[in-house]
Amino acid sequence: MFYQVYPRSFACAENPDGVGDLRGVINRLDHIVGLGVDAIWLSPLFSSPQVDHGYDVSDYFTIDPTFGTMADFDELLDAVHANGLRLLLDLVPNHTSDQHDWFRTAVAAGRGSRQRERYLFRDGRGDLPPTDVVGSFSGAPVWTRVREPDGSPGQWYFHLFSAEQPDLNWSDPSVLEGFERVWRHWLDKGVDGFRVDVADHLTKDVDRTDVREGNSLLDHEPGNRTHQVWQAFRAVLDGYRHEPTAIGEIWSDAALYSGAREFPLTFGFPLLQAGWDSVAVRGAIDEVLGRGVSPVWVIDNHDTARSATRLGSVARSRALTMVMLALPGAACIYQGQELGLPNVDDLPEEVLADPIWEGSGRADRGRDGCRVPIPWSGTDPPFGFSLVPPWLPQPPGFREYTVQGQTRSPSSTLSLTRDWVHLRRQLPELHAGPMVWLDDRPDRLHFSRQVGDHRLEVLANLGDRPIPLATGEVLAHSAPVVVDGVLPPDTAVWLRPE
Repeated sequence: MFYQVYPRSFACAENPDGVGDLRGVINRLDHIVGLGVDAIWLSPLFSSPQVDHGYDVSDYFTIDPTFGTMADFDELLDAVHANGLRLLLDLVPNHTSDQHDWFRTAVAAGRGSRQRERYLFRDGRGDLPPTDVVGSFSGAPVWTRVREPDGSPGQWYFHLFSAEQPDLNWSDPSVLEGFERVWRHWLDKGVDGFRVDVADHLTKDVDRTDVREGNSLLDHEPGNRTHQVWQAFRAVLDGYRHEPTAIGEIWSDAALYSGAREFPLTFGFPLLQAGWDSVAVRGAIDEVLGRGVSPVWVIDNHDTARSATRLGSVARSRALTMVMLALPGAACIYQGQELGLPNVDDLPEEVLADPIWEGSGRADRGRDGCRVPIPWSGTDPPFGFSLVPPWLPQPPGFREYTVQGQTRSPSSTLSLTRDWVHLRRQLPELHAGPMVWLDDRPDRLHFSRQVGDHRLEVLANLGDRPIPLATGEVLAHSAPVVVDGVLPPDTAVWLRPE
């Protein structure tokens, strides 16, 4: 059971700019411990210009001053371990910041230099870029031109995301050598593993001219450089006695990158993408389980509109969270999901900070709506998050979702989530029991998990009418008020049948 912390928006203790920091995570660690999770995944903390909020790394060996110091990090790591949890860092291998020493040296060294081999530099077509491909940030071009050391217009470099995030050339052996030093640096400090950003993006044919979308350039063939990289990574992980792990962010077929030689865990993204439709959800679950690999189920993260809004209601988010927690494999909760936080879709344009906003010509508002800081206490912004206005403004309606307020109510989303996570630990059938679909009616999700004499049925009502419940003991329910004998729409239940 993982818990994703997006540090900018979790808690601010010392940052005068209203940006969350490591000291804030330390101060609020009891909240995470109280949820009953096993591990924390921290979104990037490395030194960065923060163009993409840490996913543009300028130094993989240092903590960005935005979040604090290495001493703060060491204190957090010790506190996490003292509470019996593990800590994973977010590794970004597809690209660096354009302020990374590697890239700055490559630009300064000029055309044809050894340093430029670490990135994907190409000559253009006269004054035009090498190809007409567009990238992942709302269709912006994937090529940016540099000035050569003599000041003349020079080569172009490839970036699948923003221009400030040049893609690395992983066919260059020095890139792997450099990242092996990164992995070992943090593992030697006692970090328990990594979540690896866009891990299936490393091998790409940027010279193709027959496609329009940058993702069409990606190569997932067995034995390519990406697989060689993650096999080397796995060999490093397996060499540490504290048994670190890794979760791959894989948007292609995760089975290609999983197993004993590559990623121990990969995200089950099809569930996140399925919406509130029983056929789509069943298909997503079957697709992930059919891969034969260990999934980390997720329905919320820092890149996706919050499920309480995306699915249509907090009730539906709670119900799908219960389904997720009952599936075979691991699961991950994104900060604020346990509060039922809605997406904030009406942020003022002047505060939008996601590079997608500018990269799309201000047509796509980006991902800021799911990154609004957590409301901890009180009735007015900043709701205990900070002493100054936070980097993204919280709506007044967040007063209904504070941790303080929900802790007082046994029927709140927070209290229910804590109950489910703790119960999940206690039920043997949720640890190892196979999953069996019990029917495929369009108004429900209905499956069982069983180990020996321990049998659990999971039923979620995705229709618009109540569903009769089988006779048995209701162990958990997603609704604050349980109606005897029936399951109302937009709710889920864990049932021990007679």
